[in-house]
Amino acid sequence: MKNIMIISKKDFVKLIESFQKFQDYIDQFYKLKIDIIESELHEYPCKLFENITRLLFDEDGVDWIDYYLYELPHLGEGEHIFDKDNNPIPLKNIDDLWNLVKDCRK
Repeated sequence: MKNIMIISKKDFVKLIESFQKFQDYIDQFYKLKIDIIESELHEYPCKLFENITRLLFDEDGVDWIDYYLYELPHLGEGEHIFDKDNNPIPLKNIDDLWNLVKDCRK
């Protein structure tokens, strides 16, 4: 049975931007020496976001989203992913991420 909850690009952008904003708030708390990473204030929204992405995307799509949000920001400038022919795959913004995950929707 096909999932009837297919996310649009517009809603995908909102979802990712909202989660990034949440992460920015967490970073601001941390700069104020308030560490809520191990608290429900952090864990619950992260688990909710994870559950939403797993409902809407297959495993590859979720992996790309996680890579974009959690790993890529710490890698610095440059190309980090390549296709089978060793051509760089752009992943600099949410539009690039959408191009990678749109075919991974359930």
